[in-house]
Amino acid sequence: MLQRIIATTPARPGATLAPEWKPVGVFPYGTAWANHRLGLRVIMSVDTLVGDERYLHVSCSRKSRLPSWDDLKVVKDVFIGEEVEAIQCLPKKSEYVNLMPHCLHLWARVTAP
Repeated sequence: MLQRIIATTPARPGATLAPEWKPVGVFPYGTAWANHRLGLRVIMSVDTLVGDERYLHVSCSRKSRLPSWDDLKVVKDVFIGEEVEAIQCLPKKSEYVNLMPHCLHLWARVTAP
């Protein structure tokens, strides 16, 4: 069920994206959208992080610079929801991985505590 939601719409049930968010594709690592007016790309997936707890993972990137706080807020509101808590994690240096230099990540729990 969640995979179907991720593949077609934002995480908010019944929500649809504004027309400026264009689908880029469905990939093994998630579903991608782009907003050319804002210069943002988003990828969404569902990850199991701790035990059986599942989290919606939303990444936000720009081509030539790190997204701003305002960019991150827009992406969070559109793809996760205005009233849904999301977290950003800064890992230990020994666990840091950088696959995309201009990308930030948010996670929101999708399983009940």
